[in-house]
Amino acid sequence: DYNWVYRQALIRNPTEPVKTETGEWYERDVYMYQNPGRLIDETNGERRTQETRLNGSVTLSPVRDFNFKLLVSGNKLNNLTGYSENFNYSSTTGRRGYASRGTRLIQNSLMEFTTDYSKSIKDHHFTLLGGYSYQYDVTEGFSGNNSNFPTDLYTYNRLQAGDALTLQNGPVGLSSDKSDSRLIGFFGRINYNWNDKYLLMGRGRHEGSSKFGKNNHWGVFPAVSVGWRIDKEGFMKNVSFVNDLKLRAGYGVTGIAPSD
Repeated sequence: DYNWVYRQALIRNPTEPVKTETGEWYERDVYMYQNPGRLIDETNGERRTQETRLNGSVTLSPVRDFNFKLLVSGNKLNNLTGYSENFNYSSTTGRRGYASRGTRLIQNSLMEFTTDYSKSIKDHHFTLLGGYSYQYDVTEGFSGNNSNFPTDLYTYNRLQAGDALTLQNGPVGLSSDKSDSRLIGFFGRINYNWNDKYLLMGRGRHEGSSKFGKNNHWGVFPAVSVGWRIDKEGFMKNVSFVNDLKLRAGYGVTGIAPSD
């Protein structure tokens, strides 16, 4: 992990030698404290990341002030990691080299459909919006590690060559995982203002998440707020040093899904 090398370089005492008089790496028996020179010379690692983002939307206005909108987006993230220790580095643990390799895929997909309607009647202005959203997230990965190799030239590109995999004489391991979740929502919102002075907003969401138990998937989250554009009042016309002043109060209920 290159972040670990940077950390060791930052916290290291600059007056300490890199190597001893006999040519060995200078190390101190201190927790989370290693020689960054040794890490650079005797370990190897990489992390390759490829990310693809796609999104698009279509809006249809069949009649005046009435809009239908469809939004679709997707994000795909691929990570490939590798790490290895040569014979010199791992000799202190009694093994001949160590290497690991892993992959991880993260995908997020979103589809949202909304309908909105706007209307103005003299000093009264209001907007209505309703919609549906569907979100799907999936994360999966695989990793393996092995040790006791015939040579340290393979680094992390030939894990099967380590004796620990067949002879069980050193660190070895395999792991894989996958998790996914869905979030579905139905929502609506109304915005109203009179003469651009007095504002009212009300909204509600009915959402369901697969991260919760069978009998607790769904929840209702309402919210309401009122506002007063004080700077629009007549008694503020002569107050030149104020160009935007608004008083707002609101109340709402929100929720949060647990992390993976």
